[in-house]
Amino acid sequence: MATTKLQPPSASRCSSKQYILLALAGTLVSIVIVIAISILFSPVEIDFSITKATHVVAKQAGGVNVGLTVAAANPGRRAAVEYCSFAVDLKYTPENGVPSTLHGEHMRVGTPFVQPPRNTTAILVQIYVAAEYWNQYLEGKTNSTTMSVEVTATVRFIILGKAYTRLYDISVLCDLGFSLFHNATVSSFNNSANCVAA
Repeated sequence: MATTKLQPPSASRCSSKQYILLALAGTLVSIVIVIAISILFSPVEIDFSITKATHVVAKQAGGVNVGLTVAAANPGRRAAVEYCSFAVDLKYTPENGVPSTLHGEHMRVGTPFVQPPRNTTAILVQIYVAAEYWNQYLEGKTNSTTMSVEVTATVRFIILGKAYTRLYDISVLCDLGFSLFHNATVSSFNNSANCVAA
């Protein structure tokens, strides 16, 4: 009676299976690393609001000095924010309903500056608007023309103090909901006006 001898699997066959398993494991590890990096480097949304707005009518020049406090909140736990540029403009909405920029002389906000994680930074902005300009464009309707504030910035995020993301452009519009200019010599607004993407 003939007997059949069982042969052990060839080395080449085992090697092929091991290579396939190693390749699959490497692919999974790569996917996990990519997901982890994308989560780590994904920027958080910066929340802007106007926490204070004042205006003082200059008696001699007749213009208006506008003071704004812009609150920028960085809720991220790991990422600081580097502001490469930062600008604030006044907007008014005439009767046709199309918002227009009210140009003035700005006190420049010094950039770049870095905001740490989990931090709300108050940024003070001063804008001088000449009387001739806002009388011309507001057509004397200073009591009824509502004002908005447009904030634009270019930022990048600093992860764990070492890694930098690409640059991001931010533009938000903050509706004050009332006229900033009226007949009073001094006026102030101490409520918080939230901002939305422009």
